[in-house]
Amino acid sequence: MAYADVYATANDAVFIGRAYIAIRAVARDVVAEAGSVTDHAHRLRLANAVLADTEMWAKVAALRLAEAGIATTATDVQLGSAIASGWNTVVSEVYWGGAVPA
Repeated sequence: MAYADVYATANDAVFIGRAYIAIRAVARDVVAEAGSVTDHAHRLRLANAVLADTEMWAKVAALRLAEAGIATTATDVQLGSAIASGWNTVVSEVYWGGAVPA
């Protein structure tokens, strides 16, 4: 996807809204998961951050989805699946990469 297409997709209001719903759903799933899940503490911290400021995280999700080539025509299931499968990557970048203070 060309940069202009990524920008257009990531800034599409409906796409951001769909990302908002999807990322909240994934965050709620993480909150409900067993504490024995690998790296649950960090996964939970991200989930709580998402639930506290879903609007900001939805914009981040929309950009990451667009960068991954996911278009506005993606189904809701595809959006949710992409966010769920990328959750640990974001945890690594945010909490292990030092982007957010511990």
